[in-house]
Formats: sequence, C-alpha cells, structure tokens
Amino acid sequence: MIKLYHGQNNFLTRKKMVQDLESMLTKIVVRIDCELESTEKIYESYQNLDLFEPRKTVILRNLSKSKEFDSIFDDLEEMLNNSVSDGDLPIDIIIYENSSLRSNSRLLKLISQHGEIYASPKLNKQSIINEIKRLLDEQKINLDNSIIYELADRADYDIERVATEISKLTLLKSKSVNLDTLTKITTNTHKNEIWDLTDSINKDDREKTVKILDLLLTQRVDPYYILAMIMRNLRQIMLTKLLLAESKNKAEICKIAQIPPFTFGQVKKKSDGTTIEKLEYLYEKINNLEYEMKIGKISPELGLTLLSTVL
Repeated sequence: MIKLYHGQNNFLTRKKMVQDLESMLTKIVVRIDCELESTEKIYESYQNLDLFEPRKTVILRNLSKSKEFDSIFDDLEEMLNNSVSDGDLPIDIIIYENSSLRSNSRLLKLISQHGEIYASPKLNKQSIINEIKRLLDEQKINLDNSIIYELADRADYDIERVATEISKLTLLKSKSVNLDTLTKITTNTHKNEIWDLTDSINKDDREKTVKILDLLLTQRVDPYYILAMIMRNLRQIMLTKLLLAESKNKAEICKIAQIPPFTFGQVKKKSDGTTIEKLEYLYEKINNLEYEMKIGKISPELGLTLLSTVL
C-alpha cells in the first residue's frame, strides 16, 4: 500500500494520517524526515526489508522537499511499476506533505495511479466552527454555540490552536463548560488588542500605544509575541513604501505584504509619513532590544516600554 497525505490544512492532514495509521495496527513504523535525512537513509527505509520481521510502515515526511527528490522519485516509480506485476508492495508507504502539492505534481500523479490520496480542504470560518463541533463531539464535551464561537475567537480561528485548547477542557471533571470556565482555562490570542496596538502605531498615537502595551503586559501576553506583531507591522509599512515606489497598485501591495484591504489606507499613510532610514532604525532597535531581552540584560516588560517611546 502507498498513500499520500497533503492539502491546505496541515492539522487536518496530520489528523487523518494518524487516524489511518492507528487503524492499520502496524507494529513497526519508521519515520523519515526527507528534508533532513540523507538520500541513502531514505532509500534504506523502504528498500531494506527483513523477511522475518512483521510488515512495516514507512512514513516519508515532505518527500517533495528532499534535495534529491528526482532520484528518489525515479526509484519509487520503478518500484511501484514493478509491484503491479508482482501483486503488491512488500511494505506500506505513507507520504506526508505538510503543504498542498500542485495539481501537476509528478508525485501526485504517480500516487493517483498506484495508491490513495487524501487532500485536506481549506477551512473558512464556518467550516472551522463545524470542525470544532466534531472535535468536541469526539471528546464528549458540551458547549453552547455562543461558547464555541468564543473559543474560536480566542484561538483566532486557528483549528490547531482550538484543538490544543480542547485538550485542556478534557482535563475537567465536568463535560459541560460555561464561559467563565472557558475564559479561565483557555489562552486568548488577544487578536483585538494586538490589532488596536498596530492601529495606534500606524496613527502615531503614542499615548494609546503605551496604554495598550501596558494592558497586554498586565494580561501576561508573551512579550515576544507582542514584539513579533510589531515587527510584522513594520514589515508591512516597509513593503508598502518600497512597492509604492515601484508603482504597484493597492491590490498588488495588499497581496504581497499580506495587508487586509480595509487597513491599507492607514498603512499607506504611515509609510508616506516615514522614511526608509527611520524604518531601518526601528528594525535595528527592535533586534537589539530582543537580543538584550533574551540574554537577560533587560526584562521583556522594560524592553517593550522602552520600545514604545520610539515607535
């Protein structure tokens, strides 16, 4: 048997693979990370078979990203073509890709001819809610719809984060959870506060920036997460300035810089009101602060407070 798992949602891809693997009841499972392992190690994983060992399963992770993909692909293709006349593969091979393969991928075409393919779908907000309900049903946890939406919002509609939070809920004695319990147990990504922070930075509202930073730190939000969001905002401002200089239009800039179209006006205004030199200075300042925070020279809280004075 050979099966390929890929798709647009890595959480669903991995979940399906694990479920199928458990149902196979395989005694020997060999996992190979094709991005890291040598070509020889990859070959050995599915070629060296011991007649006296139970049937084994080999999981080839990110085979398409192997440096020697072409040679490994040719070898697999030959083995699969030979197995047609021999009756069956003497081994079970699972190819797990943590991203979606292109429709014209040689690997996709090969497996479609000789095995099975699972492709995880792209999730929108409603399909994420449906998936959350399935995860809750699996754990026999009862949540009202309003609390399900609150859980999704606190996890920023990231299904993998939601699954992590649900695993916390399974530790409760009660299988019925109210809003107060959810708030105490689960982690809030503080998406709205982070959005307000970047919004105040873009509007040059230093007083509001300091207040929001203080609020986030009081709520014990990871300072490095806050720093990463500030860096992301600076990157968008920098890209906007550079792309405008190349006469790119709004749609092109939003796509390249990953800016929500409804916030483009504020980001553009900020980029128009600053210089490349100022942005480079801020990048250097943030990198230096992050380094000093990591080596313990200054506390993360003090580092962010100092940063708020120059944003």
